[in-house]
Amino acid sequence: MESDESAGRTADEVALHELHEAEKRRLQSEREARYRATHREELKCRARERRARDPERHRKMRQERRARRNQDEIEALCAKQRRWFAENPERVLQYTLRYAYGLDVASYSALLEAQGSACAICRREERRINKRTGKPTRLAVDHCHRTGVVRGLLCSGCNTAIGLLDESASIIQSAMEYLARFEPDSLGP
Repeated sequence: MESDESAGRTADEVALHELHEAEKRRLQSEREARYRATHREELKCRARERRARDPERHRKMRQERRARRNQDEIEALCAKQRRWFAENPERVLQYTLRYAYGLDVASYSALLEAQGSACAICRREERRINKRTGKPTRLAVDHCHRTGVVRGLLCSGCNTAIGLLDESASIIQSAMEYLARFEPDSLGP
């Protein structure tokens, strides 16, 4: 494709042409607006006739418009919530601890200190990194899903493992026995 200069047009001529095209679009838009204003009833009548001829198409188009509008509203709301969460991490923590586990930040901090800032099972610090902040995530609050009683703080790996094992001591014991059978010292010579 040739550039405008290679077609024999100077930069001033290109700019003048673009200005002229923009003015033509503005004038066309004004003409269309005047036409719609002076022929309002006729245009409404034509639209009613089209809808009457093909009501299913009209219903489908209306649903699509509504879905697009709703999706835009949902995306805007989600973006607003993400911004608020990013700007207010301490309030998010307070709310989550209070309503999910019945704890306050001081209780969480005391529990964290009592565990030496490490997981109650593996005794390691959290290794999972928050993608947004680039920092390690907080230890998860482990609780009994039947009673709601808080048991301790776990790293994401241990918390996930307990959840996948249905929080069942017998299944966890079976898993321990299974792993013990394959320990290097139990395999023999």
